[in-house]
Amino acid sequence: MKLEEIYTRPETRLLRNAHNTINAMGAVGIFILLLGVGFSKAAQNIGMGLALLALLSALTLPGHPLRGILKREPLAWMTGLWILYLVLLAHFTAQLTPDIAADQYDGAWKLSRLFLVLLVGFWVGRSFSNPVIPAMIVLSSFFIGALIFHHDQDWPVFGVTQRRLDFWENPQFYGLLSGTILLGTMLLTRDIVGHWRHWSFGPRLLFWMALLALSLNAFLISEARGSMAGLLVAVLVAGALLLARFHKGHYFTRTHAIVTGVGVVLLAGTLWMAYDRAEERFSRDLETLQQAFSSDEDIRPTNMGIRLVQWQTAVPLWRERPIFGWGPGSGEHLHEQAALPNRYRSAGNHFHNTHLDLALWTGGVGLVLFLITLGTWAVSLWQTFLAGGAAGRIMLFGWCSAIMFLVAGLTQTFITSQVSWFFLGAFLGPPWGIALARRVARESRDGA
Repeated sequence: MKLEEIYTRPETRLLRNAHNTINAMGAVGIFILLLGVGFSKAAQNIGMGLALLALLSALTLPGHPLRGILKREPLAWMTGLWILYLVLLAHFTAQLTPDIAADQYDGAWKLSRLFLVLLVGFWVGRSFSNPVIPAMIVLSSFFIGALIFHHDQDWPVFGVTQRRLDFWENPQFYGLLSGTILLGTMLLTRDIVGHWRHWSFGPRLLFWMALLALSLNAFLISEARGSMAGLLVAVLVAGALLLARFHKGHYFTRTHAIVTGVGVVLLAGTLWMAYDRAEERFSRDLETLQQAFSSDEDIRPTNMGIRLVQWQTAVPLWRERPIFGWGPGSGEHLHEQAALPNRYRSAGNHFHNTHLDLALWTGGVGLVLFLITLGTWAVSLWQTFLAGGAAGRIMLFGWCSAIMFLVAGLTQTFITSQVSWFFLGAFLGPPWGIALARRVARESRDGA
């Protein structure tokens, strides 16, 4: 079935009204979800509930495009396979460990929230013709949340404030969120500010400057070193892709090239300031690593030392069940089995590495399946990126967001928290939805 056939209009008025009602519910749900990404778990859940209800309702209607998308889109198939694997794995491991059966099923639900990428993407593609609007909603969400955070913490300033701060969720996630917003603010400068002759140029420029200042300050005061590394890798990848497109001569205007160059300089300065601020902590981490590899003494219980001991403890546990793991809800059980000394324990029933914890809980099969799903998502954006324009920049922002998540996940387990899955939905979903909508429109034109 061709995509233009999937998008045929319903023949009856009643059915058409039902389609419109469901589409409106999905659009409202996604708007609320995206608006809550930066500061409200309640808004995230409400938005997800409305969008999910709209999705399930759409499946009951004949002629709704969702059915066709689920049948033919590789990302939909991979997401479904991921959820099916988690359900079967939870059922199997619950039989092996009946005392934590409820935890296994609960863990399966938490990890299955990868479907948020698909859910957000579908309704974004259906609801927004302008590819920049979803990103603007997310940026505005962070802007609101950053104002609330800075106000509640008595306006902390990087390099001045020395007291302990109460970050939303935790410093690692807030560093990931603010670093991703910072990079997005630079990549989408042209789209945020608009044309200098337009009446909205002044207010939009002020918004861009305020967003840049808030995200930069929040990123630096979080001192999340994993996110600093993630930002560095994302900047290098973005720079390589943009230079490749610039070399071909049909992606940049000269103005855009200048703006991007300024952005690269600012981001380089940001990374330098971040390193300068956290140099003592980086040096302590390096000393801990040197001690771990060159001495038989106990590793010092620094932040890096705690992680090293936890990783060393987790790897033998994974080797006991390398293929299918211990089950999606086995985090607390594994921590008890590991019997870590108190000085090497930390908050959370995980081992401070997203990839390692995924391998522990779902095995090598689950980790590979998760990465293949993300790879399927990334490949689906390529043609839209090559087309350039605002949609191309949104694709690039999506890739950079995924890179930051994967790199920062080397030193922190994000997938145990709700906000991290909504992060993936909000930053990875819209690019896929926009690419899908562009593909539908292109095939419709070709078939006309």
